[in-house]
Amino acid sequence: MTDWHKTEFRGVRYRKHATRRHGVKYDRYFVITYKLNGKTKSEAIGWASHKVTAKECDDILRQLKENHRKCQGPQTHKEMKTLLQAALIEEMSVGSVEELFQSYVDHLNEAGRASWHEVERALLSSIKTTPAADQLGRDRAAKSISSKEVQQVLEEVHKRAPSMAAHLRSYLHGAFAYGISREFDYARPDQDIRFDITKNPVGVIPRNANAFKARDRFLAFDEVKQLLENIDKYCVARTACFFHLIFAVGGQRVKEVLEAPFDEFNFKEKLWTIPGERTKNGKDHLVPLTARAIRVVKSIQSMNTDKSCFLFPKRWRPNETMPCTSINDIVKKFCHKEEIELWRPSDIRRTCRTHLSESGVEPHLLNWHFNHGDQGVGERHYDKSHHLDEKRVVMKRWDELLKKCLEKKEI
Repeated sequence: MTDWHKTEFRGVRYRKHATRRHGVKYDRYFVITYKLNGKTKSEAIGWASHKVTAKECDDILRQLKENHRKCQGPQTHKEMKTLLQAALIEEMSVGSVEELFQSYVDHLNEAGRASWHEVERALLSSIKTTPAADQLGRDRAAKSISSKEVQQVLEEVHKRAPSMAAHLRSYLHGAFAYGISREFDYARPDQDIRFDITKNPVGVIPRNANAFKARDRFLAFDEVKQLLENIDKYCVARTACFFHLIFAVGGQRVKEVLEAPFDEFNFKEKLWTIPGERTKNGKDHLVPLTARAIRVVKSIQSMNTDKSCFLFPKRWRPNETMPCTSINDIVKKFCHKEEIELWRPSDIRRTCRTHLSESGVEPHLLNWHFNHGDQGVGERHYDKSHHLDEKRVVMKRWDELLKKCLEKKEI
């Protein structure tokens, strides 16, 4: 007959194993006893060697009695284990933080969003800073992330770079919003990953509007001259050509210049054709090439010893283009060493537009030159012209201004 021993907790008892020991004591097997529907019921909980304690058994017993009193929840320990196992399976089946972020990045890429590279870097792959996935926990269920955890991540980033924190907040908000809407997307019923996110944890975190204020920094012509004459001191010759080219093509977008392949340039037609998949508004953009721009591109071709198809490839990976962050770092170094007010590569575009506008070029011509998109219903739906003749006029005017700037002698 089995000898049962009482514990300090009512309804919890144990028996000792005849030979098996747990430490210096004989192993103990715990059982709880309670009444259910007027009948006495006993259920085994487990061995002390399996981390079961009398206190844990008492907690289980108290929970069952509370469930009996309220007539809700599991009524037996067996039901409790079944529900716990189901919850664990459910937890394992829902998507993780890494899977959510990767799915969001893939979605942006498929939608043709030019920002997907930067979103991927901030959320998943950055090597200069810890990506958000690592800070939140890559393997954690995405639905388990709390607003407080997101806030703590953003606070740490804000200490170093307020603007970066503001952008990271928008990326995180977009990722979780995508995770919520994705569950109800009737166009993709067969989903291999579910996230079960019911609330966006970033929603309660206020947006830092100050970080998104429009910039007004532009380079005076003296600063443009200083840059183009001295930039080769701060980077290799091929990278220095980036700055010469972006000015030569009249301030087209940094990303469009940086990721340009050689086959987009037609020297015979004197045209650079940027396909819609690389432009911000998704439409092909034809940029007239001046003699200055053609010289720069040909100079880059002569430096293309790695046989890359891109004008500005990564140094050790010629099949990939140089990231914008590399250009940003060069500009920061240049401004610091030359002791001038800090500016960003994107300010070059504002520089060109400002000087063209001051020279009398009309706004609608500048919109076509900079591919700023359609300004009204008629242009958006019915005007499919590339306005190439008008663009050539603007480009000629800019080349004259740039030539005058570079030929200006120091007094």
